[in-house]
Amino acid sequence: PIIFGTAPIDVAVTAAAQALIGDADWLGLQAGLSLGTTLVPGSFSVSPYVHPRLAFIDSPGGDGFDSDLLAEIGADFEFGNRAAVRLAIGLDDVGADWGLGFSWR
Repeated sequence: PIIFGTAPIDVAVTAAAQALIGDADWLGLQAGLSLGTTLVPGSFSVSPYVHPRLAFIDSPGGDGFDSDLLAEIGADFEFGNRAAVRLAIGLDDVGADWGLGFSWR
């Protein structure tokens, strides 16, 4: 973690590549940072985060790469050491872009 004043902030570098299966003309690359921390208010923990990233997407037809700034805010809620819930909200111009996930380990 990186320490800013009295609050520790976890920073992770992220990168991704994607392609449309069956169409090699449509590719995408993303790189960014994930910034957050973990709070433990009681018998569960909350890890709020923000994830800004820069995306380069090759549109179908091969017109070249377009760049786009993407970001999401969210939080992971962990209950004990087995169950977790993730809520994420996209901050781009696509419209209503959100997700909810559940995991059991």
